[in-house]
Amino acid sequence: MTGAENKTAGMPEIIFGTYKLENGSPAAEAVREALSAGFRAFDCAYSYGNDFYVGRGLKESGIPREELFVTNKLWKSFRGREKTVELCKKSLKLMKLSYFDLYLVHWPCPVTEDGWEEINLDTWAGMEALYAEGLVRHIGVSNYKPHHLEALMKGGILMKPEVNQVECHPGFVPEETVAYCKAQGIVPQGWRPFGKDAGAAADPLVAEIAAGHDATPAQVCLAYVRAKGLTPVCRTKTPERMKENLGALSLRLSEEDVARIDAMEQTYASGYDADTHPPAD
Repeated sequence: MTGAENKTAGMPEIIFGTYKLENGSPAAEAVREALSAGFRAFDCAYSYGNDFYVGRGLKESGIPREELFVTNKLWKSFRGREKTVELCKKSLKLMKLSYFDLYLVHWPCPVTEDGWEEINLDTWAGMEALYAEGLVRHIGVSNYKPHHLEALMKGGILMKPEVNQVECHPGFVPEETVAYCKAQGIVPQGWRPFGKDAGAAADPLVAEIAAGHDATPAQVCLAYVRAKGLTPVCRTKTPERMKENLGALSLRLSEEDVARIDAMEQTYASGYDADTHPPAD
């Protein structure tokens, strides 16, 4: 892979998100543009509805598969061992890939649902089966809170999650979850680094800090997520913005910068909560 890889953790340092990429040729074109800009890691999900065209963009680029890091996610309506294996194979077929570098459980079963621990464990058994079969090289979760992770790891699983992808941006950091992941050796990734409707990137404080570094507000958002110890997953359809986002890898915020952003009012959050308000099926 390129410099956009963390050699120590074996995971990318920045990831191109495919959420809301218009299905069809526009999705394939955006992927090719991202590859041309220098991205080599891509975050996909069955629920995004564009697996086929994202896979086409990867294939048409001509970049060798071994230079790519492709993540996909299991949607919550496919919980359980058998459905987990079935959906992963379907996504691989759609993308014309023989394996995923990383496969994530998109959302946990909420604690308000009877038997949530058993449902999550049964789903995780499917993830372990995919790993054993060589269809995925790493397995993890998304939007899991500490109690979801604890229940998994106390359930006699063979492998613990390697990644937990959670919302993170200026104005919203799930500190407890991130701390728990770090203590457990789970790599935290951060989705929506610019906040809901890119609100964090438009915040006056973020703009002020960006001006002090001769950087852009978007770069400050990405640098902040990285300073908090998470790998950012960022999305844009614009080639110039793709290069701009990659440029955030060289931006280092000062401790004062991070502290000022930490002190921001909790805002720009999606409102999604794994236990109370996850996205609808």
